[in-house]
Amino acid sequence: MEYKFYPNSLEQLVHFGFKINWTLLQIGYLGCDFIPSVFTKGDISSYALNQLESTDDILVAMLADTNNTEYEFERILERLARNEDVNVDNQIRKLRVLILFRHFRTLPYDYTDGLIELTEIWISLGLPNDCPHIIQGRGNSLSPSTYYTKEMYETLKKRNIDWLDNEISYIKKQEN
Repeated sequence: MEYKFYPNSLEQLVHFGFKINWTLLQIGYLGCDFIPSVFTKGDISSYALNQLESTDDILVAMLADTNNTEYEFERILERLARNEDVNVDNQIRKLRVLILFRHFRTLPYDYTDGLIELTEIWISLGLPNDCPHIIQGRGNSLSPSTYYTKEMYETLKKRNIDWLDNEISYIKKQEN
């Protein structure tokens, strides 16, 4: 995984090669199922302001207005998202990639803490079916002494990194 870190979540998604759309922004703002909010009102208003260079959509102009109440902001974003024809599942997958990628930057060096943190990340994401992580005792008979090792930590970090690379490739292919 050779991706540069960007503090701004939208810039990070663009760096991955993902297309940004209003549905993605709405899900990333409000959260959805196991996806927490990752965008602020300011992130989305700034994005809308930049979009005004290529559109004259009044809704985009209204969303760029930072004086909107929370209710107005969410209604405008909802209307923009409703007018799109995008795969919602892929938008959720983009956000899942973002969340895991950000956690990878801060994984502890200590293998026990690292394994616990990886497990917590995937639990927070709802343990999706395509989860590359192995949880000790969940669907396996790994003992703690077998699971909590440096080798297992390195193996699982590699599996998670490979999953991120494959997921990024899959999403980009779906968008083309």
